[in-house]
Amino acid sequence: MVKSSNETLQLAIIALGVYFNKGRLIVQEKIIVQEKVSVVVDYINEVKTRCTFDAAAKALGITPQAFKKQLGEPRQEISWFVSPTSGEPMRYADSEKHPDLYRTSRIITSANVLKRNLEL
Repeated sequence: MVKSSNETLQLAIIALGVYFNKGRLIVQEKIIVQEKVSVVVDYINEVKTRCTFDAAAKALGITPQAFKKQLGEPRQEISWFVSPTSGEPMRYADSEKHPDLYRTSRIITSANVLKRNLEL
């Protein structure tokens, strides 16, 4: 069956609409992830307790690499996120670390703690 140019155009418009809807959905998902990352960062700064990248990422449902990318450049308010092996922020100069970073030896290593406390 040969489609008319009008039918072909309609199918192309439908396909394009689906593409744009998927694009909007992806953008909405990115905004939601960014908002959740901000909630986690704010919480960690409020409780002044280190947290592993893995725990935070798992609580957010993203990879540790994606979480690190969301955090951006090193700065004091995100120096609370640390390596699970060393308990230290990765690639931070002392001047970039939060002044209260070592006020406690406690480190959040479980995503469940964040999920419970933040209702994620």
